Amino acid sequence: MSDSARQWLARADRAHRREDMEDFIERAAAGALVEIAETLEEISNALHKAQHATIPGEVERAASIYRDAMEDGRLPLKAVMKELDLTKPTASRRIRAARDLGLIPEKGEQA
Repeated sequence: MSDSARQWLARADRAHRREDMEDFIERAAAGALVEIAETLEEISNALHKAQHATIPGEVERAASIYRDAMEDGRLPLKAVMKELDLTKPTASRRIRAARDLGLIPEKGEQA
């Protein structure tokens, strides 16, 4: 085989390896992106759950505020919102959790 033929074959082999390497890199990058997206989704879900978690101490405080408001003739939901600096949905969740734990009566029931 002539030197020029060997050189041509060597260049063709390097080009083939380069194409294989580029293909490998593209596939590896695509796989990594999928893993990153899945991890970000897991993190997002965990943060969402943490934001909406009901803290036991907060539930007990909400129940106490609720009971005091009822005794004072105030609106209990608004009292819990104000005193704990909570949004209406979060205050409602705390009150629901307190009811579920039996710390305050169900609506319409006497304490």
